Order: sequence, then C-alpha cells, then structure tokens
Amino acid sequence: MLGGPDSTTTTALTLSNTVTAASTKPLFLVLGIEFYQEVNGSMYSLKNGTYNALALVKVSGS
Repeated sequence: MLGGPDSTTTTALTLSNTVTAASTKPLFLVLGIEFYQEVNGSMYSLKNGTYNALALVKVSGS
C-alpha cells in the first residue's frame, strides 16, 4: 500500500495482458505514470508534465 501526503492509502495494482502464443510480431511493454491534483473534490492533471514518466520497459521479438 502507498500513502500520500495526507496518509490516504491506495491498494496495490495488478496488471496483466494476454499475448498470442507463438506470435512472430514484436511485443513492446510500455509503462506510463501521470500525476493528478485534487482541488475541491475534482481531479486535475498536472499540466507541465515535469514529473510524469513514460518508459519503454522491454522489447521482445523482432
């Protein structure tokens, strides 16, 4: 569990996907994280994107 500045806990995420067996096509695994700010009960994306992340984690096949 993760806690934010206000000690609110968040449940862990489990990510899964299905891949066709014996496929000859390449597989790209990409992970992105975007941060939001809550203002008066509404969530807003942080506009400048300075702390948002996107990474190509792994490439399999060719």
